[in-house]
Amino acid sequence: MTRACPKSKHRSWWMRVAAGVALSGALAAAAQAETPSSSFMAQGDHMAAPTGFADYCQRTIQCVAAPSAQPTTVVEFDRATRSLIDAVNRGVNRAIVATSDQDVYGVTEVWADPLAEAGAQAQRTRGFARGDCEDFALAKRDRLLKAGWPPEAMFLAVAYHPTVGLHAVLVVRTSAGDLVLDSRSPYVDLWSATTYVWVERQVNATSVAWVRPYRAAVPEQALAQLRADDATAGTEPG
Repeated sequence: MTRACPKSKHRSWWMRVAAGVALSGALAAAAQAETPSSSFMAQGDHMAAPTGFADYCQRTIQCVAAPSAQPTTVVEFDRATRSLIDAVNRGVNRAIVATSDQDVYGVTEVWADPLAEAGAQAQRTRGFARGDCEDFALAKRDRLLKAGWPPEAMFLAVAYHPTVGLHAVLVVRTSAGDLVLDSRSPYVDLWSATTYVWVERQVNATSVAWVRPYRAAVPEQALAQLRADDATAGTEPG
């Protein structure tokens, strides 16, 4: 199976694991302040948005300043809700070929919805759109917005996994909890049931603001080391 977030062939696996161990330990300590089985991801201190996301906001003018309070909109998790998010997750995963930004755009980091820009020849291959993990997440967000899903009930998030590195997904807030729509899986899972270490999250789907997914502080050194490793490999989340 093609990885949804293609990485540089020159990435040092051991460097990524070492950085991940440091980050995992730091976030594990922070998570002690949270309820391990919490259905909803916390909103901690503000963080700088991923570079590619900031560029995306400037390019599309789809992001607005957000209130500092935790979003309270929750979508009822019923059969129709489950059907919608399953269809969006699987549909986008099938519609986009996992491809690095370097291969698509010739640069290391671009955030875009490749399905919304399907006319661009650079983003097409054999009839399929191309993109990496944040592009999958943006496409899912856009499809849900068009379906009437409230932007206050979903957000982008960045997580870490040792075999993938930094990885972006879409998270939707429902009465069953915060559910992850992942380019690496056809299944929708509760955020706390995944194997990811969560690094940062958007306040809501149209917000420029990003926050820690834990209320407790996380040492910046651990995050900086992981970002530096990804930058060396020529990529951010994705």
